[in-house]
Amino acid sequence: EMFFYVVVSGWSIIVDISHYMAGDQMLTFYIAQFCFVCFVVMRPKIGGILIAASFATMYICTYFVDGAAEMQPQNVIVFALIAVVGNAIQHMIFQESEESKADILELNQILQQEASIDDLTKMKNRKALRNDFGTFIGKSVYTIMADIDDFKSCNDTYGHVVGDDVLRQVAAAIMETFGNESTYRYGGDEFFVVLEGCTESEFEEKIGRWTEAIRAIRISDAVISITCSYGYEQCLIISADELRNAKKKKKDSSSWLLE
Repeated sequence: EMFFYVVVSGWSIIVDISHYMAGDQMLTFYIAQFCFVCFVVMRPKIGGILIAASFATMYICTYFVDGAAEMQPQNVIVFALIAVVGNAIQHMIFQESEESKADILELNQILQQEASIDDLTKMKNRKALRNDFGTFIGKSVYTIMADIDDFKSCNDTYGHVVGDDVLRQVAAAIMETFGNESTYRYGGDEFFVVLEGCTESEFEEKIGRWTEAIRAIRISDAVISITCSYGYEQCLIISADELRNAKKKKKDSSSWLLE
């Protein structure tokens, strides 16, 4: 903007000095300044210096022609001040607009994140899984589907407060073992895990650590025997449909005493 301003202002001064020498009106310079104030944003300090320098240069040039006999210094000063103030206002409006855009962008990001996080478990939800589909295409992964067997009876016996606590702690154990980025609450008491770059031995080690974490869970005021079923598959993801249609093709059971 500064370079463009200097070039156009210099050109407009040359044009108007030729008009001045011919006895014509000097409009090009003032039109150029008006256009800059309306459509170009410069930082107030720099803009003020450049605008003042441009008006001073224009006046000095007319002074060398005929002592600026046809110029009124007070008018030049007034127009220069109007241009300086106008540039400062334009910059302020631009800054406020940019800040508003940044605030809106940040708010949208927060809303998108909240919409992708399960409120109860703080785990990614099924919407987040759909959004993440593309990141798994072309990769060899382990997929795990897990649920808590007879979870309804836990809610019926101890109430939803205890049931919610079970879900939160089971989800926490899953996220601690497999990571927040690759674990999802699929729905109800179902959980989905996608592991990238994991060898068979590493996968088995993670399953073992997960089991130990579940065994370490304690629920206040309840002694609950929970059976968790899970199925897993190792595959190369060619399309999103392979994740959408994930099934429990292989099923194991483990009994964990929560006390």
